[in-house]
Amino acid sequence: MSVADRPSKFSPCSPKIHQIKWDTSLQNPATRKLVNESHAIFLTLQKIATEVKDNALKEQLVKISRRYRSVLSACVENLQNDADSAHDGEIKNEYILQSELFYKLELIWNLCEILFIDIKPGGVILCQLLEWIRLHFTEGDRKMEVVLEQENPWEQQEAWDAVFCFVFQGRTEDARKLLQTHPNSSRDDFSSMDELLRKMPFYQSVTTCSLTEFKLRWHHWQDECVRRLQDGEFAAVDGLEATCKILCGDWEMFQELSELCETWYHLMVSRLLYTDPTVKAHDLFSIAQECTTMFDSVNQMTHLDNTLLAAMEFDLQQVIRECGLYLDSWWFVAHLTDLLHHGGQLDLQQLSYSKNLREFQLIDYASSLMTHQR
Repeated sequence: MSVADRPSKFSPCSPKIHQIKWDTSLQNPATRKLVNESHAIFLTLQKIATEVKDNALKEQLVKISRRYRSVLSACVENLQNDADSAHDGEIKNEYILQSELFYKLELIWNLCEILFIDIKPGGVILCQLLEWIRLHFTEGDRKMEVVLEQENPWEQQEAWDAVFCFVFQGRTEDARKLLQTHPNSSRDDFSSMDELLRKMPFYQSVTTCSLTEFKLRWHHWQDECVRRLQDGEFAAVDGLEATCKILCGDWEMFQELSELCETWYHLMVSRLLYTDPTVKAHDLFSIAQECTTMFDSVNQMTHLDNTLLAAMEFDLQQVIRECGLYLDSWWFVAHLTDLLHHGGQLDLQQLSYSKNLREFQLIDYASSLMTHQR
């Protein structure tokens, strides 16, 4: 018997064709709607990129980015509604996990929009970061709703925790309104705190106030906070004293109340608000590293944490790599890479293969879509 005539060691084998299919989170009605709506946004972007140039293109890219975030947020809401209406425990849990995933995607996309798309003149970034954490962290509102339902809300620690949450996010008007419900709100120490919160300056690049003028105003305001704290104006009420220490940028008080910030990046933005309100985008990474250490999260960093850190380090290649590692579909990296490519950000990082990178992500995303049954 010749070698060619010998039976294969693998025989007998089943004459079946096996279809290889990626696991993907884009296979239910809520996420398929995301695919369809984002496709229309993608086509609009390709048209705009060929017709609009320079500053007008930048404005359009910001609008496109916000449209992407809008459909992401709608997807999260739809998945949460599906989870609420699901009767099967396993299906309900799947919807919850998917809603958490797309929530994180919107969080990452929002930060990338701030750092790489909606770049403000002068590079001062804090106001945008404040909007970022206000949108994604609403614990202060929840605590306020709970305590105001109580007969004696200020007997609850959560009342002061709500005040701290608002102050951490620069929501001084909300903190003032809540403090005005305190039975001693007309007393001098409460009036003094109300004045400090009311006068707290915020920098807006669109205002006529120059950066130098703002810095002078801000340092003058914080010096006043320090003086009143040292004079003991708030010594009679622990909550007022703690609030003033936050305004003074007291790092020990930030550490003591860090749990109210929930994450290291919330803590980072809150700390910057009271220590360096004119921080530039390129200074974020070193401060972020300090806050991860303070949160003791260095040894348990998640893919989300690593992605946010990579964005703050302006390492887009690592952002894309991290997202590819923990996502089971190419939707996010394909659309984000396309947007960054049209914004010239990949070229700015001297990625000579930026065009090929974009095409690679789009092809993989299209291939994953082709595995869908419908």
